[in-house]
Amino acid sequence: MGAYQQRVLDLFDLLDTHRTGGIDASDLRTAASSATAKDQAAVQAVNRFILALIDATDTNKDGRVHQQEMLAYLERKLVGKSPEEVPDYIRAFTAATFGFMDYDKTGKVSRTEFERFLKSRNITDKGAADEFARLDRNGSGSFTLDDLHAATYSFFTGLESDCPTLWVRAAVTI
Repeated sequence: MGAYQQRVLDLFDLLDTHRTGGIDASDLRTAASSATAKDQAAVQAVNRFILALIDATDTNKDGRVHQQEMLAYLERKLVGKSPEEVPDYIRAFTAATFGFMDYDKTGKVSRTEFERFLKSRNITDKGAADEFARLDRNGSGSFTLDDLHAATYSFFTGLESDCPTLWVRAAVTI
């Protein structure tokens, strides 16, 4: 199994919150009534992503996405394509996630903002510094939405095993 396939299966496991072997509407996230507006917006972004993923990948139309359906869809839609051809719902999820990371709304995410985002999702992995360096493709000390779109494409198609993954895990962990 290739590196991107393993990442997709890991994402599948994160989305399959009830551990049923399929992603369906029961896996939608809920926000506590006391959640901040930002947390509620994050829940809505994840839910839009899950619903669009189900709609796009559920080939047998049983209302559930199984691992093989998800892998087959992503291979058909992304592998061998350009980053600009990433489906709109994935690009929208990436943009929403970037918006949650960009605390100061400058259009760039600094190392501090990135670490703050990961910490807000209880991701305290020691690899955060390395991941930030891979996201910051030009070494400027920050990354842009274009950088995150490139990382998204790499996540779903890249053969390398050191592709940035923590941000995806943080994005779907509410």
